[in-house]
Amino acid sequence: MNNEIHYIKREQLDVSKYDMCIRDAMNSRIYAYSWYLDCVADDWDVLVLGDYLAVMPLPKRKKYFIQYIYQPAWVQQLGVFSKENIDETFVRSFVKAIPNKFRKATIYFNDQNRFTSKSVSQRANYVLNLQADYFTLLSNYSKNRKHTIRKIDKNSIQLIESENHHNILPFYYDYIFDKSGLNERDMQNLNKLLSHAYQIDKAFVVEAVTEKNNKLGGAIFLIDNDRIYYLFSALSTDGKKEQAMTAIIDYIINKYSQKPILLDFEGSMIKGIASFFKSFGAKNIPYRVYQKTFGL
Repeated sequence: MNNEIHYIKREQLDVSKYDMCIRDAMNSRIYAYSWYLDCVADDWDVLVLGDYLAVMPLPKRKKYFIQYIYQPAWVQQLGVFSKENIDETFVRSFVKAIPNKFRKATIYFNDQNRFTSKSVSQRANYVLNLQADYFTLLSNYSKNRKHTIRKIDKNSIQLIESENHHNILPFYYDYIFDKSGLNERDMQNLNKLLSHAYQIDKAFVVEAVTEKNNKLGGAIFLIDNDRIYYLFSALSTDGKKEQAMTAIIDYIINKYSQKPILLDFEGSMIKGIASFFKSFGAKNIPYRVYQKTFGL
């Protein structure tokens, strides 16, 4: 059996085998599928062990003739994916196999890729297992979150599931975009990503509106295998006042309770946001960020 790690360019990739490896991996993440990276990355290649026994996608860019590995917007965790358990030595073997044509690398490894290095830092990610019944999950909410749930006027907020994120985007541009660090190209990639994800039943939107159809904003979720990803949200001032995001997340928890699925909040290192996620009973499962400059 060939157990060498090979560097394979995107155009030479066996997409079927690659996607099967991502699908069957014990640490599968939706961000690593070929269709996902095709939507959000400028370009990408892959490190492949043997006949797609394990893979590590490498999103790449070039600036001033310098090639580097970067983390695209809308992608939280990549790294090494495999059916087998992944130990530190295994992860390091992939890191060592990164071609030296790349002069810099920023890689957000998934939470199963545990290794230590002076080039590695940790980031928080909150995850909630939804396997219990709703009332058990509700009992694990913080006291303040339970109070908010009781306070929300469920008659005044309607939650609508759809495949249309365009009603949410105006609130994002009004309240979030300028401080997000994203650019217009990232937003175009989001549109491309969601257009494709809707077609293959991997994304949905929960929108909050009032009785009089006043739009309050909403959230975009991705879903694959055993994980729901809280990708994106934006609310109006009224939406914040009405606690619409609490209503939306509580709705998701209720709907998917008693299913073998995780709600992945995708962060956060911002104290207030992390506290909000924790208030639903979510646990911090950190992941590692690798940043290194080679020979410059």
